[in-house]
Amino acid sequence: MHHRNRFPRRFVLPALVLGLAGALAACNTAVPAGADSSAAGNLALAAVDDAFAGQAAADGTNLAPASVLAAAATQSGGTQSGGTQSVAPVIVVRRTDMQRQRRLVDVTVDRNADPITAEVEVWVSITGNAQIIKTYPDTQAPIELLGVKPIAMQGTVSFDLQKGDQGWQLTGISGPGIDQGAYAAAVQSVSFDPDPILIGRTDNVAFASLVEPATSDAFLVVARGRYLRPHGVLADDGVPPDVTAGDQTYSGTVWVGAGARPGAHLAFVTALDYTRTVDVSQTGGSYDNPYTDTLQPVLVQLATE
Repeated sequence: MHHRNRFPRRFVLPALVLGLAGALAACNTAVPAGADSSAAGNLALAAVDDAFAGQAAADGTNLAPASVLAAAATQSGGTQSGGTQSVAPVIVVRRTDMQRQRRLVDVTVDRNADPITAEVEVWVSITGNAQIIKTYPDTQAPIELLGVKPIAMQGTVSFDLQKGDQGWQLTGISGPGIDQGAYAAAVQSVSFDPDPILIGRTDNVAFASLVEPATSDAFLVVARGRYLRPHGVLADDGVPPDVTAGDQTYSGTVWVGAGARPGAHLAFVTALDYTRTVDVSQTGGSYDNPYTDTLQPVLVQLATE
């Protein structure tokens, strides 16, 4: 028996071709899209790891604003254990037992953009302890532990990426910053001179503008990443490279080692409220002021001369 409604033979090959083409098109869009998402997310996570490596380099060191250390060094008083004359004591913050974690939250790839772009959101967490210590600029002098405040900071960092011939590249970072403490400062803007920062130089300059909750507070401001290190700390004292004292713009030199990799890198600007953090006064067994700090993510461009 012949069935006249059977699919005509002349349509079989075109149908197979169209079906195969549709399957290939589906594969060509789905697989690269997933690969792009994975690569973009991994780049953002690696950028956070790099910045955390720079932060970890300062763990266990004594932190205090340059103005506080300078004032202590010019004052006399007290004696060291050997009976020799010592400068005045100073209160410092020492971060210990630090743990840093990151987790990928979301990746959005825009394959219709030319070039292809992506937005990546990463959750970060920083925990540990802040020891408040009475010591002397001479680190051999006796120290006194005044108190220990918990560090518990978490938030998200948003990355903008762009895909080029060499793969994904960081193009921007956004976010309000990660802070702890009711009176934490906001880092309003960050800039560098020169920009890009030059590798193998110690005379690059960083500028960080803060919105401070109380102008009477003293802040310790540092810009740090895997390759970015402060040549001291940023200060708002009018001493070059700072332009104007007390304008809430902190300036200082930063150095980048000769082995640094050119390109864009995540760094963090730390704005530690020294006044509130070293205050160990308590009410009802709790500190009146907790550890008070802000970490602002910034994108730093590094280049060779």
